[in-house]
Amino acid sequence: MRISAQYSANIVTVYQAYSPHIASALLVAQKLVKPFRFTRMTWIKPSFYWMAYRSDWGRKNGQEVVLEISLDRAVFDQLLAHASLTRYSPQIHGSAEQWREEVKRFPNRVQWDPERNYLLQRLEFGSLQLGVSTECLELYDSGINNITDITNTMQVAESNEEYYKDFLAKYREYQVCDSSTAKRLGITLPATD
Repeated sequence: MRISAQYSANIVTVYQAYSPHIASALLVAQKLVKPFRFTRMTWIKPSFYWMAYRSDWGRKNGQEVVLEISLDRAVFDQLLAHASLTRYSPQIHGSAEQWREEVKRFPNRVQWDPERNYLLQRLEFGSLQLGVSTECLELYDSGINNITDITNTMQVAESNEEYYKDFLAKYREYQVCDSSTAKRLGITLPATD
């Protein structure tokens, strides 16, 4: 699996969707504040189109406001370094026991779901969802640089092939720095010369 994302040397873009009540508080504070629930895992997604699928273009109840979050890459990498897969995979884990030990040791979760296109059809490659545990919410919050409401942008993008082509041009394979993290999460590292 590979992580596709919009990123620069210092920032990676992730997406979340919330009710207007929660989203408005986050937008004003530009960080995690109540009524955001600090007692449960929160899921961030580097894929705009997977977020579109998950939130039904910002129409799903409780996900009417889609947020684009500019996150420090160093924090994103730390969140990945504290993650384990949501499911046992014989291709990755030596045994189910090894996977259970990783789940105990690493509080965040990584789940791979099929990536989506502009019609929200399944593609043949995975899209990363990163579950940030309650233990790592402070770390996540410390890396937030900017929170933007992109609900209108998402609705413009709905079923829009030209927007999709322009958007895809901004995406590239995310380079995970730590090889042990990549191996544990099933992330394919680029070939070296």
